[in-house]
Amino acid sequence: MRASEAIADEIAGQGVREVFTFMSRDIIKLTVEIAARNITVYQTRHEHGAVGMADGYARSTGRIGVALVGAGVGLTNALNALITASKAHSSIIVFVGEVPGGGLRTSTAKLVAKYVDQRGLLDALAIRHVDLTTPESTPASIRACFQLAARGGEALVVSLPSELLEGESGDAPSSVPFDVPAPDAGLSDADRDLIVEILEEGAAARRTVILAGRGAVNAGARADLMRLGEATGALLGTSAMANYMFADSPYSVGVVGSFASPVASDLLASATLVLAFGASLNYYTTYVGDIFGKARIIHVDNQPAALGKYQPVDISIVADARLAAAALADALERKGHHVIGYRSEETARRIAEFRIEDTFTDQSTAAGLDPRTLMTALDAILPADRIVVVDSGHFMAFPIAHLSVPEPRAFIWPIEYTAVGCGLGPALGVAVARPDRLTVLFIGDGGMMMTLADLHTAVRYRLALLIVVCNDSALSGELHFLRESGYDDALARSPNPSFEAVARSLGLEAATIVEIDDLKPIAEQLRRLRGPMLLDCRVTPEVVASFRSVLSALIRKGVA
Repeated sequence: MRASEAIADEIAGQGVREVFTFMSRDIIKLTVEIAARNITVYQTRHEHGAVGMADGYARSTGRIGVALVGAGVGLTNALNALITASKAHSSIIVFVGEVPGGGLRTSTAKLVAKYVDQRGLLDALAIRHVDLTTPESTPASIRACFQLAARGGEALVVSLPSELLEGESGDAPSSVPFDVPAPDAGLSDADRDLIVEILEEGAAARRTVILAGRGAVNAGARADLMRLGEATGALLGTSAMANYMFADSPYSVGVVGSFASPVASDLLASATLVLAFGASLNYYTTYVGDIFGKARIIHVDNQPAALGKYQPVDISIVADARLAAAALADALERKGHHVIGYRSEETARRIAEFRIEDTFTDQSTAAGLDPRTLMTALDAILPADRIVVVDSGHFMAFPIAHLSVPEPRAFIWPIEYTAVGCGLGPALGVAVARPDRLTVLFIGDGGMMMTLADLHTAVRYRLALLIVVCNDSALSGELHFLRESGYDDALARSPNPSFEAVARSLGLEAATIVEIDDLKPIAEQLRRLRGPMLLDCRVTPEVVASFRSVLSALIRKGVA
């Protein structure tokens, strides 16, 4: 059996039912073999879209996303999506073709037009990669790759030299370096006792905040964090990546930091102790370190490198978020520890009565809608059981603040590399993974222009996807930066074609939204939608997102 057939067998044997690819000669035989094993092959119009689809698939399901791209140019075309997935610690495997002799960097290989030093490139980008060195060990090596990806915490690139794919497979041991993972770490007795002692101090723990991040979502920590909150009288907050994790609690303040509500920011300012679980505490979560005032911070994460990376903390603990929360909740319950803390009727009333639409005055003009007004209206007409995907750009603050989702995995924000245009691929992958829900992508006009070709991928596979283009005919992040720097903003303005016309020409349903009343027929259209739809929403660039102040501070510090 050829190695390419053995690889397809192993991929099917791992339960993979969807793969994402942009065709290339060096991987086309493998792709055909995969399709022959009842695996659906989704073909994109660009490698960037294929890797993005695998990333979105993994983020929304917790399963491994699989992509295939060609050698050299195929890999470099996919880099923005790959770097984003790697920085997000997304569980994806990207199989990459390689020219003959490329793995050995032979002089012959270097004469091939598609040759690039793929290993050197991936090393420079700190992306984990493995080599399949012999066809005889291919089956065992593929199984090892899936074991690595299943552990989570990193994206994995697997190089497939052309000569290996054509060789005869065998039953030789795996050639993939595989360190046996340690079991999920719980709290040591000493760490547990230290935190319990702090929580029993009284003054230090009178105003406790529990902050959950993506690590807490992935660990399934919600129930134990809720128990811990009950015992400590804590407010419950999340990073943006754990959006809506505690939405059903009367003491949930939602997203903390740059996208926080005024009520949340006011309550958090009086915190005396913050227990952060699986959250990076990056600048946007902590508002450049200012959000928690003088509170003591205890940072729990299963990745040692994450502890204190962005924010100085008082205590750093390497532990799984769920196991740590459970140990603390158990210890406090055994002691009968219970404080009121933040959990008064007044706090619950303030949170319940908050309405985001009361925080702004509509600034819509004939030139464009206020994006906050637009998002509030969309939140009302979109189905509640939806998945929201947000691209990168100035506009992103508005859907994050104004759109609700049913649970954390229904919110996908591929912001890790801050690369504009990294939203459509993941949205397509989400729509494949969750056909039972409407996937809604929010993307700026700049990101949309970058990735127009893969609108046709949504049409080709009749995906349940609504694309909301926040179209202000400008690169708004740059526009506001120029204004803040005292420059003319003319070069940041860029008139666009009609996205409605472009979308219709590709086979999508589409509409242009220039007034809020234009949304009235959209609710009915969504109920009968049987494929993708695009809304070209004309918005004003004059409304400045709140996170601009954070970004400006980071620029002054030289870290943005």
